Amino acid sequence: MPKQFDYLVNSMRSMMDRVRTQERIIMKLCVEQCKMPKKNFITLFTGNETSETWFNAAVAMNKPWSEKLLEVKEDVQRGLQKLQQIEEETGLTIEQVKDINRRMSIGEAKARRAKKEMVEANLRLLSLSPRNTPTAVCSSST
Repeated sequence: MPKQFDYLVNSMRSMMDRVRTQERIIMKLCVEQCKMPKKNFITLFTGNETSETWFNAAVAMNKPWSEKLLEVKEDVQRGLQKLQQIEEETGLTIEQVKDINRRMSIGEAKARRAKKEMVEANLRLLSLSPRNTPTAVCSSST
């Protein structure tokens, strides 16, 4: 059972790494290259990770950076396609993948904390238990 569990956990981590990589690429294109304010990017992108609607809305805003977005449109679309591919592979939305990853992280943190508390409790028990002192063996050699 632990091997299956480890496989699932590692699989989800790998999926989340792929999601983060693509999101980072898309954000760098929009925020760093096109000078789109990060706040605007996050507002538009969050919840629309695999849809082009957020991108079209950003272009339609007629801001100084809106025209620059058209220059990176193909690269952004490539990133969106990779996110869509992840959704198809998992049968989950990007939002669901993130939620599962968040829950896994919380569970792992709780398990680590519980293990630490268990070790501390065992150490306290050991310190309270009577010492196993070796008894002196008296031998008479006469």
